[in-house]
Amino acid sequence: MDLPSQTTEKGGLERIKDLKIRGYEKYPFLAPYHAFIWYMKYDKRNVFFLNDDGERCVWRSGHIYLKYKNDRGPGWRPEWGVGYRLFYLRRYKIPMSYIDRPKGKELSLLVAHPSEKGWNLPRTHKRHFMKFPSEIKNLILEWALVPGSDIVRPLMVTSNWKTEWSAQRHNIIFSNKLRWVSLNQCDHICHSITFSRRHDEDGEFIEYREVERAAIDATCLRACRAFFDVGMKMLYSNNTFGFAMCNGSYHQSPPTLLHNEVLRPDPSKPNPVSDPRVLQLVQVGISEIQNQMDLTSLSGWVYYDPFLRFLHTIGPKKFPLIKSLEFSGLVKLHTCRWEVCKGKCDDDLVLSLELYIPVISSLLPNLEKLIIHACEDPLPADIQHSNPPNANDDDDDEENNTEDPPSYESRLQALLKNQIRRLPTIKSLEVFDEACNKVFFAELTMQWFKERTVRRAHKKLVADLAEHQAALVRQKIQHQILEEVLTAPHPESVQPSVISSNWGTKWNTPHFALGIWSDFDHLGKHNASMQLAWTPCQNQHGHYFEVRKGFRAPLDATILRTNRHFYRTGIDILYGRNNFTFNMVVTAWRASPPTLLPGDLLLRPNPGIPNRDHWAIKMNEAVQFIQSSVDSHQLPGYIYYDHFLRFLHFIGPKNATRLRTLEFRGFVKRHPCRDKFCAQKGEEFIHSIRFYTLFINKFCTGVEKIILHADEDTFYCYGGPVAVDDIAPPTHKEAMLPFLENELRTIQTLKVLEIVAINKVPDTSYAEPTIAWLKERHARQIREDREAEAKKKFADLV
Repeated sequence: MDLPSQTTEKGGLERIKDLKIRGYEKYPFLAPYHAFIWYMKYDKRNVFFLNDDGERCVWRSGHIYLKYKNDRGPGWRPEWGVGYRLFYLRRYKIPMSYIDRPKGKELSLLVAHPSEKGWNLPRTHKRHFMKFPSEIKNLILEWALVPGSDIVRPLMVTSNWKTEWSAQRHNIIFSNKLRWVSLNQCDHICHSITFSRRHDEDGEFIEYREVERAAIDATCLRACRAFFDVGMKMLYSNNTFGFAMCNGSYHQSPPTLLHNEVLRPDPSKPNPVSDPRVLQLVQVGISEIQNQMDLTSLSGWVYYDPFLRFLHTIGPKKFPLIKSLEFSGLVKLHTCRWEVCKGKCDDDLVLSLELYIPVISSLLPNLEKLIIHACEDPLPADIQHSNPPNANDDDDDEENNTEDPPSYESRLQALLKNQIRRLPTIKSLEVFDEACNKVFFAELTMQWFKERTVRRAHKKLVADLAEHQAALVRQKIQHQILEEVLTAPHPESVQPSVISSNWGTKWNTPHFALGIWSDFDHLGKHNASMQLAWTPCQNQHGHYFEVRKGFRAPLDATILRTNRHFYRTGIDILYGRNNFTFNMVVTAWRASPPTLLPGDLLLRPNPGIPNRDHWAIKMNEAVQFIQSSVDSHQLPGYIYYDHFLRFLHFIGPKNATRLRTLEFRGFVKRHPCRDKFCAQKGEEFIHSIRFYTLFINKFCTGVEKIILHADEDTFYCYGGPVAVDDIAPPTHKEAMLPFLENELRTIQTLKVLEIVAINKVPDTSYAEPTIAWLKERHARQIREDREAEAKKKFADLV
C-alpha cells in the first residue's frame, strides 16, 4: 500500500470543509456530495485530511465486489466455424458451487456490516429474518432488486463468436444521465463507501474505500421459497425495463455456434404491420414466444430483437408481472444505403413500436407505463427520401397523405394518434426527445391516456359502488336468514342440554330446548317451530291457494357448515343473540344419570357445587379442564353434571367470549333436602350463582346481561319445616341482597340485570339499587371512552 502524504503536525492537515469546496469548484457539473467523492477519489487519494470532528481520515483505492457477467472466464474451448471464424464452446457445465462461490474473506470482511456475525440464527429465534415485519423484509429485498428510479436494460442476445463475445446480462441507465446520447453509456454497478478504523505510527485514523457492487443482485432469490415468491414479483413489477432498437449489422447481430452449426437468422423485421401477411408473421412470432420455442427455431427478428428476446427468455409466467417499459431509438427519416450510413443503423423506432404494439397487447396484460425516448435523425436533410418509411393510409391523418418529405413530428404523430392508443392497459405515457425533454406535440396523447385512466377509474368506482351496494344487500339478507335460523323466537330462551347418558331410563344426547319462562310456564318446552306454507294451485273450479302446516327446528346450526363466511357471521349470532338458560344442578340419581363406558365401566362422578372453602383449588382445576378441552369422561363431577360449566367445556373458551345474555333458574332454598320430603337434593341458587361468577369473569368476558329466575321455595311455602336446629332460614331478600351488592358487581362487562320473580316471591325491589348502579357504571364507561377518544384526536392534531 502506498504511504499517504501528510504533514508531521495534525494542525497542518486539510479540513473536510475546504476539500468539499475544492471538489465543487473542480467538478461544478456534479452535485456537491458527488463532487467531493470524485475529488477525493481522483485528486486526493492516499492523502490524510481531518473530518468535522477533527479525526484523521484517508481515502484509499476502491474494491470491486461483483463479477462481470460478460467475462468469458475459464472452462471454454475454441472451435472453428464457417468462414474461419473462431467460436468458444463450454467444456463442461458450470456447477452452482462455482456460481455461488463467496468473495474473498478479506473483501467480505471489509464490506460486511458489524452485526453480520449474529445473522446466522435458527428459524425458531425471535430475531430470525423471516420473523421481521413484511415492510422491513420488503425494504431489504427492494434494496437488492430495485435500483430506485433507474432503468434496467436487459441484454439477452448472446454470441460465442470470439470477435463479438456476449453473455446474458443487464445494464442500468441511471436517472442522473441527462441526455439521450448517454443512454448507451450505462453500467450495471453502483457505488457505496465503507470505512474502517486503522492504526499507524501517528495513531488511529479512518480509512475510506469505494466499493463497486451490483445494482441488482438477484442471487438472493435462490435463498428460499419465501424470498423467491416475494422478490420475483418485486423484481419484475417495481423495475422499468428499457430496450434499444435492434441493429441488423453482422457485428451488432453476431452469429453463434450452436449444435455444430452457425446460427444467424435474418434479423430484419417484417413491415408494415398494416399488411395482413405481415400481421400473420407477427402472430407466428407471438406464438413462438408463448410456446418457448427452441432458439434454433426462432424467427430472426425475434431472435435478435432485445425486447422480444427478453420476453422469450423470462417466459409466460412472468409476463403479468411487468408494469413499466422504456424504448429508445431513432425516428429514421433516411433510407439506409451503403453510401449513406453503410447499413449500420439501428431499426426505426416507429416501425419497431408498431410491431411491438400487438405483442404487448397479447402478452403483457398488466403493463401500465410506457416511456419513449425518440431521437431525431442526425443525417442531413438532403439525403432524406421523399416518402416516409412508415406511410399510414388512414383517411383521418391528412399529414401522411401529402407528398412532402417526412419529418420527425409527422412520423411520431402518426404513431401517437393511432397505433399507440390501441394499447388497452396503458395508464401513463411519457415521450422524450434526445435531451430528455418532453415532446410538446405528444402532450395531447399523454393527456388522452390520463383522461382514459380517469374515466376507467370513475367507471370502476361506479361499478365497485354498485357491487358494494349489492354486496351489502346480500349481506343484509344473509344476516336476516342467519338470524331467523340461529335465533330463538322472542321471548323464548335456549336451554342447552349437553349432559349425555346412555342409561335406558334417562337416555340423553347433547341438544337444546326452547322454553317460555313466564307466567305461562305450564305450557312447557317447545323444540319445533310451526310455519304455514301457501302454494298457488289450479283445478276445474279456478285458482286457489293450498295452505299446509309445517314444523322445522327453531335453531338449525348446520347452516354454519355451508361456508366460512356463514360460520364467522353465524357463530356470533348464535352465541350473541340468544339467551342461554341454565337450571341449577340436581344431585338425585335420575336427574344426574350414569353412563356406561366401553369395557363395562359405569361413569357417575359425584355431582354438586363444591364447598366454598375449596373454591380456589376447584377453580384452578376447572380452568385447566375447560381450556384444554379434555374428553368429557375425564371431567370431575361438579363440571360433568353442572349445566353451565359443562356448556362452557362444550363450546370452548373462544365461543364463551361471544356469550352476551345468560339466564340462571333456581330457587332460594329455605328447607333442608331430605329423601322423605323432596327427594331432589338440588343445589341452592345463591351458592351456585356465586360459584358461577368466578367462571363468568374468567371465560364470559363479553356478557352484558344476566337474568336471574330466583323463585321462592315452594316446599317452605306449603308447609315445609320452618327451622333447622332452631335457626330460622333467611328470607328471599336476605339471601339475594349480599350477592347482588358484592359478587355480581365484580362482572366488569355487565350492563343489565333482570330479576324475574315468580312462585309467590313477595317483592324484588331490593334489586333496584344494583340495577341502577350497573346502568350508572355503563354510562360512566361511555363518557370515559368518549373523553379518551377526544383527547387522542386532540393529541393527533397537536
